[in-house]
Amino acid sequence: MSLIKEPGKIQIVTGPMFAAKSSYLLAQIRRDRVIGIKILIIGWSKDTRSNSHLKTHDHESEPAIMVYALKDVLLLKEYEECSKIIIDEGHFFGDLCNSVLLMAHRDGKDVLIGGLYADYKAEPFDEMVKLMAHAKVKFLTALCKKCKDGTEAIYTKFIDLELVEDSRFNVGGSEKYMSVCAKHFLDL
Repeated sequence: MSLIKEPGKIQIVTGPMFAAKSSYLLAQIRRDRVIGIKILIIGWSKDTRSNSHLKTHDHESEPAIMVYALKDVLLLKEYEECSKIIIDEGHFFGDLCNSVLLMAHRDGKDVLIGGLYADYKAEPFDEMVKLMAHAKVKFLTALCKKCKDGTEAIYTKFIDLELVEDSRFNVGGSEKYMSVCAKHFLDL
């Protein structure tokens, strides 16, 4: 008789930059640890801002395993021993959808992913959008840095378009990006 694992749950928390996605992930980690859930935290290796940590813009952090591709964690001892996976900056992973489906459906892991749904041009990150069809999605908003009156922001915008590098994977924080409302995204 073979035991079939119950499929794990997949949840995505998304929104623009500065919407507290990483803070949400940290809160879930701390909540789950209270009852002894074994968690594996994963970050994208090319994001050198975090020094092997899931880190918020407020400098709160938790140690993470940094990988370029999620498939790289599937054979790790830490992966086998955990029941929940936390993936920060999920939009950076080119193998996000397939790897998360394996984690949840084949291996029975609960997976929580934080990341952007769109870039600074409001063009979707394909892997995040594909995975949304299989996940419970929580959409967070930020506050518009231009309005400064509490207007919700759903867009991420480059501060200075002259500094835009030719890459959708331009890692940065408040020195490069701001959250804005529709009016300021369209510069009306």
